[in-house]
Amino acid sequence: MTVLTDFHSGTEYQDRYEFHPADSELWLRLFMYADGVHPDLAAHLMWIRNTGAVLVPSDKYGYIIRPVIGVQGWSTQMEYDTERKPLVKWQGQIIQILGRLAKCI
Repeated sequence: MTVLTDFHSGTEYQDRYEFHPADSELWLRLFMYADGVHPDLAAHLMWIRNTGAVLVPSDKYGYIIRPVIGVQGWSTQMEYDTERKPLVKWQGQIIQILGRLAKCI
């Protein structure tokens, strides 16, 4: 597990990177930026990631969140779709954050 601590707020962001380590640092940044929008957004994105998701480069958005379906992820696409529904209210902010991540590289 990797951890990023925001020293200004003392908030700790955790990423279970064991199965998908290549994008761990990006996820930690995503959590930190999301926390600036709302702590519930950051917490829900951590749940999505740590259950099984990866960040995939996108020409349109910078990155997209892709679920991992199977042994080291969600049981089904339907399970993932159900769990991501609460994120809809932050869709615009998530898209902005994913674009911001692309500029971090």
